[in-house]
Amino acid sequence: MTDRQQHRPAKAAVTLESHIDLRDNALNLMRLVLASSVIVWHSFTVTGHPLANTHFGQLLGDMPVDGFFAISGFLLCASWFRKPKLGSFARNRVLRLVPAYWTSLLLTALIAAPVSLALQSHDAGAAFTGPHSALHYLISNAALQVNFYDVSSTPLDVPYPSVWNGSAWTLIWEAYAYIGLAAVAFVGLLRRRGVMVLFALVAWGFMTATDYELIRRNFYIARGSRLGFMFLCGVLLYLYRDRISGRRRVVAGAGILLLASVALKDYRVLGAIAVAYLVIWIGGAIRNPRWQLKRVDISYGMYIYAFPIQQILVLAGLGSLPPLVFAVVAAAAIAPVATASWFVIERPALRLKAARLPNLGRGRSRQRVVVPAHQSGDT
Repeated sequence: MTDRQQHRPAKAAVTLESHIDLRDNALNLMRLVLASSVIVWHSFTVTGHPLANTHFGQLLGDMPVDGFFAISGFLLCASWFRKPKLGSFARNRVLRLVPAYWTSLLLTALIAAPVSLALQSHDAGAAFTGPHSALHYLISNAALQVNFYDVSSTPLDVPYPSVWNGSAWTLIWEAYAYIGLAAVAFVGLLRRRGVMVLFALVAWGFMTATDYELIRRNFYIARGSRLGFMFLCGVLLYLYRDRISGRRRVVAGAGILLLASVALKDYRVLGAIAVAYLVIWIGGAIRNPRWQLKRVDISYGMYIYAFPIQQILVLAGLGSLPPLVFAVVAAAAIAPVATASWFVIERPALRLKAARLPNLGRGRSRQRVVVPAHQSGDT
C-alpha cells in the first residue's frame, strides 16, 4: 500500500440521511406530481373510460395516494422529533388539512352543485333541498369523514354520477395516521425502531391477508392496513435513514422491485417500500430551489379541488375529449383555484403555527433518533 493510499480519507457512506436535507428538498414537488397523477387517473373515471385496477392501473390509480402517505409518514415523524409537543403537533395538522378541505366543501355545496343544475336546465335551488341538501353536505362531511358524496343527487347525468369529490375519502385516513403517530410518539414508542418495524409488519400482514382472502374482507381493515402500511413505510425510512443507503444502485433496485411488483394482485405486498423510498429519494435529489415549491405549494389544492372541477368540466361538455387531453385541460383549470387557495386560505392558516399554545405533553425521555438543530420536517 502506498503512502497516498494510506492517507487517503475514507469515502463517506451515502445514506438517506446524507442524501436528503429536511429543509432543502423537493418533496412538495413530489406531492404535486402525485396530485397531478390522481387528476390523470380520475380523468378516465369521470369521462366514462375507467381503467382496470391491474398492472398499469395499479401504478396510476394507487401509487399516487400511497406516495402521499409515505411522504407524510417521513415528514411527520421528522416533525415530531423536531418539536415533540402534542398540542402544536395536533394544531399544525389541523391547520394543514382542514381550512382548504372546508373551502372545497363550501365551493362544492354553494357553487358547483347549483351551477351543475343550471347547466342542465334544472332548478338551481334544488341543491338546497332534500336529505342530501347543500347544508347537510357541509355539516355531515365537515369532520373529514365523507358520509355522502352528492348534493341533492348531483352531479346528474354524467358518467360518474352523484359524486362530487372522489378524492376526499383519503383525508380521514390521513387524520387517523396522524393520531396514531402522535399516540405512539407521546408514550415513547416512536423512538423504539424495532417496535415501529413490528407495527409495520402487522399492517403488512393484515393488508396481505385481506388481498389474498386469507381473512374475511373488511372495509376498515383493508383501507386501514393499506394506508397505514404506506404511512409506516415513510416513518421507517425516517427512523432508519442513517442506515439506509442512498446510492443510485439502491434506487435502481427499488425501481426494478416496483416494476416487478405490479404483476402481483396487490403491488404493495412487495412494492410499497420501493414506492416510499423512490418518492423520498427523488425529493431529496432535486436541489434546485426553484423546484422545491417552498413559497407556493399548490399540491394539496391540486388534490382537494380537482374532482369537483373535473365534474363541472364534464357537465360543460368537455367529457367527450380523450381522457389524457381532458386531464391537461382539467389541470389547467384546477391550477388557478389551487394557487388562489394557497395564497388566500392555506398560507394564512399555516402562519398560525407560530401562535403559542400550552404544552400538552412531550415525548418521554431523550429521543434515541437525533435530529440536528438545522433540520426541519414540519409540513
